[in-house]
Amino acid sequence: FKALDEFEAKMFPNKKNTIEEIDAKYASDKEAKKASK
Repeated sequence: FKALDEFEAKMFPNKKNTIEEIDAKYASDKEAKKASK
């Protein structure tokens, strides 16, 4: 799904989610999953 988010960020630059925000979201999701184990 990440590739789709990046595609949308490129196609719709006015969208709220920038690629940086998407990367940060995925990174924090990964950390949250690690912490919950």
